[in-house]
Amino acid sequence: MSQARYMILAGPTGVGKTDLAIAIAQQLKSEIIGADAFQIYRGLDLLTGKPSSEQLSAVQHHLISCLDLEVASNAQAYAMLAIEKVEKLNQRGIIPL
Repeated sequence: MSQARYMILAGPTGVGKTDLAIAIAQQLKSEIIGADAFQIYRGLDLLTGKPSSEQLSAVQHHLISCLDLEVASNAQAYAMLAIEKVEKLNQRGIIPL
C-alpha cells in the first residue's frame, strides 16, 4: 500500500492563505482540501472566511460546505473524510493541497 501524498499550507487567520492556495493549486494542477472546522458546514458562510464563489470556481475545493449543520463532527471524523479524499485524488494522480 502506498503512502498518501499531499501538501499543507498553514498560517494564521486573515493572511491570504486561500488566494495563495488557489495560485499554488492552479500552478501545480492540484485541488484543495479545506481544513477549517466551520467551513466544512453548509450555511456557515459568514464569519468563517469561507472561499467566495469565484475562489471556489477557480480551483476544485473539497470538504467545504459538505456537512449539514445538524451533523455532529469532530477532528477524527474530519480526518477520516480528509484521508478518503486524499486517497481518491492520489488515485487520479493529484497531490492535493
